[in-house]
Amino acid sequence: MKDNCYIEERDAIQVDNGALIERDRKTHTFDTTADALKGVTIESLRKGMLSAREYTHGGDAADGELDIFVKYEPKDINLLSDWELQRLKGGHFLSETRTSSLLFTLDRGKPLRLSLAIDFPYTDNEEEMLARVGEYIRHSLGQLISAEFHAGLAEAPAWSIHLVPYLNLTVSQCTQIAHCVESLLRYKMMDPDAPEGAMALLLSGQASFLIGRPENAWLEAKQSYGISDKSQKHEFACDVTSFANSNAGGLIVIGVKTEKDQRSRDVITELSPCRAGSINLQTYQQAVADRVVPAIEGLSFDVVEVENGDLLVVRIPAQEESRMPFIVKGGVIDANGSKIRTTSFSIPVRRNADKEYMNPEWVHSLLVSGRAFLAYKPA
Repeated sequence: MKDNCYIEERDAIQVDNGALIERDRKTHTFDTTADALKGVTIESLRKGMLSAREYTHGGDAADGELDIFVKYEPKDINLLSDWELQRLKGGHFLSETRTSSLLFTLDRGKPLRLSLAIDFPYTDNEEEMLARVGEYIRHSLGQLISAEFHAGLAEAPAWSIHLVPYLNLTVSQCTQIAHCVESLLRYKMMDPDAPEGAMALLLSGQASFLIGRPENAWLEAKQSYGISDKSQKHEFACDVTSFANSNAGGLIVIGVKTEKDQRSRDVITELSPCRAGSINLQTYQQAVADRVVPAIEGLSFDVVEVENGDLLVVRIPAQEESRMPFIVKGGVIDANGSKIRTTSFSIPVRRNADKEYMNPEWVHSLLVSGRAFLAYKPA
């Protein structure tokens, strides 16, 4: 059998992993699941749909539309969305069922279209919805065409979001992105522009929201540290401490690639996870514990499983100002950072998306201010 073709005797499309997508005789759509299409690209689906339409003389509908309906498991099936919580508070009974699916549509003379159905959103405002997920969809999934809100008189309220998908994506990647869009629109607290919301998305297994996001005042992205090297342990401790010395704290995500954009920002372009099971949490924890004084309160290290490996997420909560500055034992004494003088110390701080070090003048002024306070005697 050929791949990416229509099998007439089965009334099915065969794709490049060997799976058959059969037509439902009642709905006349080709139905399948995301699990059945592991490794299958959108381009493979498109070629199979072209073959099916050629054999069926324009498809089922008069305008030649042909659909593939891909079901996938919701990740938040046991959670109540903001909309559902409001319904319960208002004394309403919840009877709607949560669904998750992708709909691929091929029409004559038009590019392949992908539609997302996001039910139970917290907002029905299109401007707010697009501000929340529009840029993320454009960067990671495809070019937006349109969106409509369905008020849910007969069924659950939902957004229908239509786009032209990037053909090099796999179906699995599309479902990961769809999971993230669902969470962003169902739960207002999952704000990707705040450390707490980003952490919630990461811990819920939706790391793909990072793609397209630039490093900022609370986010540092690293492919790796080479943590077995002493100089890299020092570098890691300084990165952690720079967030402890800021007002908001921050996140360090290890296992992602970045590239410079036109504004010279480091933008996350893809997940590049560490080999599954290879992250030694104790090494990272000890690198900070051995070098930073005073101890940073609430510091957390979490391994997040993603496709093809693990990410390490380090959360640095905002610290009490009275405990600042946090100091890293040791100072770099050569240009490439490979030599550390243990009798020196560093005071790193976060400035926008960069790490800087407090200079001697600042340290001196801090000491002078402290002496003046201790010497003060009220009249």
